[in-house]
Parts: sequence; structure tokens; C-alpha cells
Amino acid sequence: KIALMLQECGADLINCSAGIYETGLNCIEPASYADGWRIYLAEAIREKVSIPVVAGGIIRKPAMAEKIIAEQKADFVFLGRSLLADSQWVNKAWRGDSEAVRPCILCNNCIGSHYQGRSISCTVNPAAGREGDLIVRHYGGESLVETVVAGGGPAGMHAAIALRRRGIPAVLYERSPVLGGMLNWAALPPHKERIQEFKDYLIRELYLSGTEVILGHSFGEEECWSRRPGYIIMATGSAATKPSIEGWDEQFCWLLPDVYQQGRQISDSRVLIIGGGSNGCELADYLLSYNNQIIIVEEKDIIAHNMERKNRRALLERLAKGQVVLRKKSRVVKIEPGQVLIQDSQGNAENIGVEMVLAAVGFAAGDGLLESIPAQFRHHIHIIGDAAGPAGIKEALLQGEMAADSIARQIQCPIEKR
Repeated sequence: KIALMLQECGADLINCSAGIYETGLNCIEPASYADGWRIYLAEAIREKVSIPVVAGGIIRKPAMAEKIIAEQKADFVFLGRSLLADSQWVNKAWRGDSEAVRPCILCNNCIGSHYQGRSISCTVNPAAGREGDLIVRHYGGESLVETVVAGGGPAGMHAAIALRRRGIPAVLYERSPVLGGMLNWAALPPHKERIQEFKDYLIRELYLSGTEVILGHSFGEEECWSRRPGYIIMATGSAATKPSIEGWDEQFCWLLPDVYQQGRQISDSRVLIIGGGSNGCELADYLLSYNNQIIIVEEKDIIAHNMERKNRRALLERLAKGQVVLRKKSRVVKIEPGQVLIQDSQGNAENIGVEMVLAAVGFAAGDGLLESIPAQFRHHIHIIGDAAGPAGIKEALLQGEMAADSIARQIQCPIEKR
């Protein structure tokens, strides 16, 4: 009825969206919402009015936009976060190169930055909000100076792609047989499948860039002497931190990567998770799918403190629905077979019966690669991603871009091969 009234009052078109303050997740959706979920609203209005109707909401792929219009569910489609993820979204769609579109992962760090009073930014697109700073400076033809990238996670892959965009030869070494690094398990918790899409995008762009990719092979002293690179980018990632708790037993005490990377299955069990940050809470969300009873122990007075607030709200709602027990301002003091002793900030202790203990207490950088690099090659090393200090995808990509930009600036005066 409102749409008809607007039409009668002379409106030229109807732009259909959703959400008010109380239902804010409906207008800037977290990752738990499906692509294009709002379109049925626009379709219902279009059936009643004769003026054009605009629809949108998590339209990430050109094929979906095309289908909406082809099926006459709307006359136009609007884009929001997808244009932050890839400013060339429309041009790529126009030329039929939809695979080249950098996918939005619905992390909402863009709106999260806005809420915190900072300029706009995007996790998957380092140039968003930095268009004037990250101007691609091309060497001018192909440089003769090769750069080695050690590590095939998000930081390393993006650094190699950024180097090739600037005309700098790059070779990437990855010690495991697959690319992706921590993206491989970051995509496993519920509603994180879009990270898998982004990983696939990075791998595609990496190979299209012409980067030489060497899998299942670490970069070290021998490779330094054989390749004699002008620059080295270390993107070797980090490792999960093991908590110093009395009674830690690897038979029933595992670190977060043990569950994801090694595929260790936990089902129908009573599980205690040490650490209530984003990783611990997403691990709990993952384990709920396997009928586990879960307790999260967190030393801070807030759970998932390091998450963007809309995705955090949606995640905490799922944990509450799954009856996850949250023990804030508490810590694990001692672990014994079948039970854990926890203590709150007031010094009150309690034994809790559990079958498994999982730790999500952070990561530590460094794997000794720097020490293996001969002194002659250490003058032009850039350390990025988790190797520089555990952070997130956003920081990893930005550091990869900045390393490539720095090398491009320096290489204007070519360095002779050693």
C-alpha cells in the first residue's frame, strides 16, 4: 500500500531495502545471511506498481544480478559492499569476466571502521579508502630483479600478485602442498564459506599473474644462493600458542588448528574451550554442528571482543541458542583427565567435568626462516602477515600491498643480482 501511495504521489522508482534500528542485521547483514535474501520483497512490490523497482542486498556476483533482472523480480539492482571489495565489479561484469570479481566476504569491517570513526576500508581490498596512497607504480617493462615470496597464505599470495602488477618478477615458495595458509581452516566454521571463495579468487589471480609457484618446498639458505633474489618477502605465518596450564595432555587437550587442519572430529562430547575471542567463539559455533555441549572460559569480561559488532551479535545469538555456557572473567588453573579446575576474578574455584579441552588463545609469529637467510640477503627483507605479528586477513593483504609498493619504489634504481 505504501508503494502504491508513493507511486500516486509521483515517485519515479521504488528502492526496496529492509531493516530498522531494532532489526539492523537486516539492512547491513552479517555473514549468516544468504546472498540475495531480500529480493522477494522487491518482487512482491514490483507486482503491484508500474514504476521501476530497485532491489539489492548481498548481491556479490554478476550472475545473481543478471538473474534477478532476467526473471523480472526487479528492474534494477543496487550494489553496496561489493563495490568496496572490487571497484571494477561493474566493468568486469560488463565484459563477462565474473570470475575476476574480488568477492565480498561479509565480514563487515567496512561498516565496522565507520562505526569506530575511521575512514572506510575493506578486508579483501587494501586499496579501498587508500586510492590516493596505493597508486600502482609500474617499473616500466619487466624488471630484472626477482623477488622471492616465502609463504602461500593470503599475505604471500597478495604480495606476489601486487609485485606482478608492478612488473616485478616473483617466485612464491609454499612449504605445504596447497596454497591458502590459514584461509583453509578459516573457511570451515558456519557461515564462513565466502572465505573459501576469496581463497579461490586469490589462487586464480596468483597463477594468472605469472608468478612462479613452488609448492611443497620451503625457502631457505640453499634457495637463496641458487636464486639470488634482489628482495625477499617473508609471509610464513604463525603457529597456535599452547597455554601454560598444569596438566595439559595432548591426548584430550588440543589446539585450535588440530580441530580444523588435522580434521580431528569431536562429536557428542562435553567440550571446554579456553579463550573467548573470535576464534574460540567460532570454534564453538563449529562444534555445535556436531552435537557437543560447550563451555567457553574467557579471562576478559566480554566475549568475542575482537569481532565486528554485527557479526558478533549474530554469532552470540547462535551460541545462546546452542546453550553454550560462557564463563567470563575466569581462567583455567589445572587440567586433569575428565575435569578442569577454573577460577574466577574473585578467586572462587570450581571443578567442571569435561571430556575435551581446546585452546584458542592466540598465535605466535616466526618459524626460524630469518635466521636461515645468509647475511648478504638480509638487507632487503620485508616481513608481512602473521610472520610480522598475528593479525587478520585485512592486515595481511595491506602489508603485502605495501611491501610490493615499497619494492617498486626502490627498484626504480635497479639492484644488480648478487
